[in-house]
Amino acid sequence: MRMRETRKTSKFFSIINELRSLMNLKVLLIGSSLLIAVIIGFTSWSTYIVNRLDNSTFIDIPSNDSIVEANVFEIASYFGCTCGECNEKSLDQCRCRYATEERELIRDFLEKSVEIEVIIQEVINRYGGLKQGISLDKTSEIQLNNTPHQDGSFK
Repeated sequence: MRMRETRKTSKFFSIINELRSLMNLKVLLIGSSLLIAVIIGFTSWSTYIVNRLDNSTFIDIPSNDSIVEANVFEIASYFGCTCGECNEKSLDQCRCRYATEERELIRDFLEKSVEIEVIIQEVINRYGGLKQGISLDKTSEIQLNNTPHQDGSFK
């Protein structure tokens, strides 16, 4: 009888030990899951914050030449912002990072005296965003500030 009780007791303790092991695994599993959830949450949150800051207001570094600067905004007015968050604001009015980058490209080309048709085609090739209703044929009619009008005056 004592032997049976010992077997039952040892079996009971063995079951208890297995349950303890399972409980330890359960705690480990829950702890690991919580840690992974926190890491994923933090990563998502930090990505969200970086993206919000990434497309906030940026400031152009203007050209020292006021005529070039006026022409940058004249050409930019034919394009809409293509960042996807600005509701396609006019490129000459939008202040996001992408609009600033596109105006910088236009500014660089104007400072190098690149022809307007080439500038417009390059902006279209790199970014797209030519406003609806504006054709490439119309862009050749753009009068920039350093280009005299028919009467010989400047804009």
